[in-house]
Amino acid sequence: MLKTLMTKLIYRAHTSRYFPFRNGVTQVVLILFYRGLKLIRKKMTFITTVGEITYEVDLHEKMDFQLYFLGIYEQEVTWATDLLCREGMTVLDIGANAGFHTFRFARLVGSEGKVIAFEPMANAFARLNRNMVLNSYNNIILEKLAISNESKRNQVVDFRTSWLLDQPSFPQADNVAREKDVVDFITLDEYLREKQYNKVDLIKIDVDGYELKVIQGAIETLKLHKPFLLLEIGPKSMETVEDKATDLVSQLSDLGYEFYWYSPSKRKIKKYPSLDYFIESILYEGESTNYVLSVKDLSAVHESKCIS
Repeated sequence: MLKTLMTKLIYRAHTSRYFPFRNGVTQVVLILFYRGLKLIRKKMTFITTVGEITYEVDLHEKMDFQLYFLGIYEQEVTWATDLLCREGMTVLDIGANAGFHTFRFARLVGSEGKVIAFEPMANAFARLNRNMVLNSYNNIILEKLAISNESKRNQVVDFRTSWLLDQPSFPQADNVAREKDVVDFITLDEYLREKQYNKVDLIKIDVDGYELKVIQGAIETLKLHKPFLLLEIGPKSMETVEDKATDLVSQLSDLGYEFYWYSPSKRKIKKYPSLDYFIESILYEGESTNYVLSVKDLSAVHESKCIS
């Protein structure tokens, strides 16, 4: 107990929720701290509760490490979720991995809401299912499916679902292990028609470069329901699958979506002044970053509930 408390205090002294987790200095501190932690902890995989949600965490993993020591995973997504997600909503989590956002969505939408979590890869889906067992939510549906721009069965894929602290962050890096699996692909439009869901309020999409393909298979859904989008856009990762971030932005703009970012200091969602400015920003950034998209004006949305 004392060692755990000390490691939490040391880590908080070296980083901040307001400091970008991918920043180079933070990464150096993170890795050094991780290596020291391995020397004093015999068990790196264990069950813990964060924000009233129970998870099995593996401290070798960057996502788990961030969740455990900061009490929050992907701060901009989490706090934007607090602003947008309300009781009774239907939320789709596309690229759910271990479910660090899935269960938070479930808590926010309540018993009258619904969360559908899509994760195609066996190892990540097993972790997602394990966390499902550890909690008592009955408003979550887990789907081992890949959402894309066409529906195909039994496809052999080679994706990365694990980001170890001693490995590069870039999803398509050559020197990291990826997972081979046989998965079914389906468009979001087809899935929702088959399941006869007639309500979609918010969609989170984090699929490491395949975001345009997800959107191309969801045009009917976006036109009909106009859901909020929490979308990761990474020009470099999209290039590896022969897609362009500019095409993704153009497609969404044509559907009436406007682009926002979350300001942690003001706890407010702010709109980019123009589409050209947004495009210049993401191309300059290069790396994957999460954005809020909406057909509705969000300029008056502020003061996050921040239930973490």
